[in-house]
Amino acid sequence: MPAGDGAKTVYAEQKDAAGNVKSLTSSISLDTTPPTVTGATYGGVYADTVTFSDGTATLNGLPYTSGSPISADGLYTLIVIDAVENTARLSFAIDRTPPVGTLSINSGALLTNQTDVKLNAASGEIGVQARFSNDNATWGDWKSLSPSIPWTLPDGDGLKTVYVQWKNLLGNTTDGSASITLDKTPPTVTGATYGGVTSQPLTFIFTEGTAALNGASYTSGTTINAEGIYALVVTDAAAR
Repeated sequence: MPAGDGAKTVYAEQKDAAGNVKSLTSSISLDTTPPTVTGATYGGVYADTVTFSDGTATLNGLPYTSGSPISADGLYTLIVIDAVENTARLSFAIDRTPPVGTLSINSGALLTNQTDVKLNAASGEIGVQARFSNDNATWGDWKSLSPSIPWTLPDGDGLKTVYVQWKNLLGNTTDGSASITLDKTPPTVTGATYGGVTSQPLTFIFTEGTAALNGASYTSGTTINAEGIYALVVTDAAAR
């Protein structure tokens, strides 16, 4: 028969011994095209169902109806066979699971004295991106994950929360957040003023942190009796 799908007709003539001739025809439809499968490609990962144009199908060896929901995540092989045994075979994955990620600020620090920080966004899933927000409403652009993403906190001392959304290759998303306390206020020191001179013993009181007096450890409230020039450095937990 000539190539090309479609109706094909074969013509014949029969002739008997007396020379009588009879014309005959017979037709058949030629179909060399495998069924068309939509909704997935070979080796792809999807969050939806698949459909096929004609024939019958099995999914992982079980009968499958075109367009039926595939409820479980996993690896699948779809085999579709039409009426003349043309076969389409497709292996793919279904994934509706949101990505799992982690977020930390300044490597997990509890305090910072700067509004400019570094975010560490990570995920064990390939191709995940993240975007960030200071208010869980206004979001930045989607970014590739990195252990050192520049970010700016809103000004003003206090607890700051950075919100994150992770998105995988299929568009599945999940939310998260991380917090850090911004402290830009230096410790308060009483008992003397910068550059001051006195003839009386001095006692320094500071509200927080640790102190060094002329390089040696100093405890708040300790009296200084000896004459001399002194430099007191008080550092709080946020390194102010």
